Amino acid sequence: LFTKMHLNHSHKNGLAANQFKLPKPLWIFGYGSLCWKPEERWKSYEKIHGYIEGQCRLFAQRSMDHRGTPERPGLVVTLIPDEELQQIGFRISSNSPSITYGVAYKVPENEVKEVISELDFREKGGYNKRIVSVKCVDGNSIEALIYTGRVNSPYFHLPKIEEAADIIATSHGPSGPNIEYLFNL
Repeated sequence: LFTKMHLNHSHKNGLAANQFKLPKPLWIFGYGSLCWKPEERWKSYEKIHGYIEGQCRLFAQRSMDHRGTPERPGLVVTLIPDEELQQIGFRISSNSPSITYGVAYKVPENEVKEVISELDFREKGGYNKRIVSVKCVDGNSIEALIYTGRVNSPYFHLPKIEEAADIIATSHGPSGPNIEYLFNL
């Protein structure tokens, strides 16, 4: 059982926000760089492709520690719940639920604490944790942990297409060029 932390407090300590009890077994659903650039040991983990509903993948998360810098933030994807997009006028309620495809990784029980600690650090820039239902390609469903942004986060930025293209084309951070991230999605 983890304690809940506020965004500002968790960011100062280098951790992702909103920590809580995790499902067993622990599956992690990746929808961005975790699909194509997982941690090295994850390559041996059981994985399955699937999708989640009601979450829209958007280039709307500023990246100052991976694909950009504090002086020139990059732009990476995050998931925003359909309800939050409706609240900011980006979606109408009569639309079908958003669908986001990705990869779920099953974390061995003896590695859960270490993996969570590593992900909390990796996803520290304005991310929260949530449990979602993943519909797998084999027809089953699993509960999985995701790291995702929020529209009320200081890292949330939903630019017009021209601005997004400029940011992605010109930003570069410790993890490499922002455009590399785009092409690997």
